[in-house]
Amino acid sequence: MSIKSLGIGTFEKTAAVTTNDPNKKQFTLLMKVQFVAPPGIRLKTFIVDSPLEDTLTVKQGAPFEKNITFSNYHDNPVKLSATGRDNDYFDYEMKEVKAGSRYVLILKGTKAMRELEPGQYGQVIMLNASDDSPKSVISLVFTINVTR
Repeated sequence: MSIKSLGIGTFEKTAAVTTNDPNKKQFTLLMKVQFVAPPGIRLKTFIVDSPLEDTLTVKQGAPFEKNITFSNYHDNPVKLSATGRDNDYFDYEMKEVKAGSRYVLILKGTKAMRELEPGQYGQVIMLNASDDSPKSVISLVFTINVTR
């Protein structure tokens, strides 16, 4: 079984497995794969300059934020915006750093996130470019370590 993707995000595939067990002749195997873009990967018009998967150490109860930068590698200016589903753990904001060519996605931990135990948390965000590029989906995964 294989899963191939030119995009990033979470993908699932199932397979029926036959056995010689008379009590359970068949079962379903689920394969779930998460493709995460490493720094420098091209997302159509933009290059992601920051890791999309990271380990953060935060002080218990303190606010925190993570910045992810995007650079336009074309000569023509392109506006970039971000949309995503509501998430109890993160708020985000896209800021233009250099007109049409450099953006920063600021991800902030919400009050609910600051009250959680250490663990792994994620956010899926869709990037929308003003040129003809199709929308790109990025999956952000953070392992949170808490200090007191």
